Amino acid sequence: MLVGAVDGCDCGEPLATLVPDAAVSPASLDWGTVAVGVPDVAEVQIGNRGTGALDVVAVTIEPADAGFRLLAVPTRVQPQRAEVVPVELSAPFPGDYVAVLVIVTDDPDTPEVRVPLRATGGVGRLVVEPEPIDFGVVHEGPGASRVVTLRNDGFDFLSVRGASFVDGAGFVIDTATLPASLGPDESTVLTVTLLPTGAMLDGLAEPLLRDTLRLDASTGPQDVEVQARVNLAPVARAVERDTRQTTVKVGAGTPVFLDGSETFEPEGDDFVFQWSVAERPAGSAAGVVGQGQPTVRMTPDLIGRYVVRLRTTDEYGAFREADVTVLPRDLAVVLSWEPAADAPCRAFDDDACAAMTADERARRCCGQSDLDLHLVAPGGALGDYGSCPVACEDVAFCAEEGDAHVDSCRS
Repeated sequence: MLVGAVDGCDCGEPLATLVPDAAVSPASLDWGTVAVGVPDVAEVQIGNRGTGALDVVAVTIEPADAGFRLLAVPTRVQPQRAEVVPVELSAPFPGDYVAVLVIVTDDPDTPEVRVPLRATGGVGRLVVEPEPIDFGVVHEGPGASRVVTLRNDGFDFLSVRGASFVDGAGFVIDTATLPASLGPDESTVLTVTLLPTGAMLDGLAEPLLRDTLRLDASTGPQDVEVQARVNLAPVARAVERDTRQTTVKVGAGTPVFLDGSETFEPEGDDFVFQWSVAERPAGSAAGVVGQGQPTVRMTPDLIGRYVVRLRTTDEYGAFREADVTVLPRDLAVVLSWEPAADAPCRAFDDDACAAMTADERARRCCGQSDLDLHLVAPGGALGDYGSCPVACEDVAFCAEEGDAHVDSCRS
C-alpha cells in the first residue's frame, strides 16, 4: 500500500540521492633520502566531496614488507570532510624502498585509489672538521694541540675504528675516543698534538712538517692532510764553567759556576736565559745568583744531588732546556755548630757586625770562626795519608770525572 501510495503521489521535485565522492591527497608520497633506522611519518588524506558518507572499506600497503606501516585507518568520512591516514616509514638498511598504498571505498565512480610510496635509505658520510688540519706556526718546546671533530653527516650509522698517521712526521693522535659508532648527525673528537724538535726537520728544505691522518671508517678509509710550520727554539747548552762538563763534583758550600754562553739560535731570533734548581736535597734552599745572564753561580748548601736547569726561550715562546748535575764528593763529612746562647758574640747583631772592620768582626761576631775538619783512619794519625798506588804517583791532584785515573786515584 505504501509503495502504491508513493507511486500515485504527485510530490513535486524528485528526492535527491546521497552519493559519496572520494578524493585522496597527495597523489603520491616521496620521503626522499631518510636516516636509516629512524622512523619517519607522512600523511595521506582521504576526503569526501560527495553528499553522502564515504565508507572506507580497506586500506593496505602492497607489498606488506616493503618498509612502510599504517598507524591508523579511518572507517568513514563524512561529506565535505577529510580523514588522515598516517604512514610510517622505517628504513632498516640503505637503499630504495617502493610500495603502493591501496585505498578501497564505496565511491561508486572510483572505488579504488592507489598512492605510490617511495623512499631512499641513505648512507653514512664521515665529515672531518677542520679539513685540512693546519696548525699554523708551532713553537718548539710548548708545542700545540688541535681538536678534530669527526661527524656523521649522512643518513646511516657509521663506525670509526681507528686513526693513524701515514708518514710519521712527528704528529701524535690521542685515540682514547675510538672506536666510535656515530648515528646521523652524531660526532666525536680526536686530539692531535705536535711537539716539534729540530731532528724532525732534518733533510727538509723548509721548517714545514706534513703528514696524512688516515681514518679507518666503516664507509672506507679516509685521509686528511695535516701540516704545521715549526719555529725552532734556541739550542740550549749548559756546562760547568771551568771543566766544561755537564756533571761536576763539589763539596757543600763550594760555589759552582754554570755557563750557558754556548747556546745559539738557529733562526737568528732573540732569546733569553732562565736558570732554575730543578732538583735538590730535601731542606736545601740553594738558588741561582745572576738570573737572566749566560753565566750564573749556585752554591750547594747541603750534601746531595742538584740539577741546575737552563731554559732558553726565543721571542716567540719556543724553548729548549739543558741540565748540569752537581754531585757531592765521594766522601763528605760535615761538621756544624751553633754558638751558645750566652756566647759573647751574641751581643752583636748583623747590622753591628757589618759596621765593624774585618778584624773586629773576626774577633767579636758569631759565625766568623774557621775550623778545619780532618778524617783519620782507625789507628792512624793526623797527616798520615798512606801511600798511593804506583799508577797514581804522577797524579798531582784528586782525580775527577774525565781523568784517566778516576777509578783508582784519590788524594
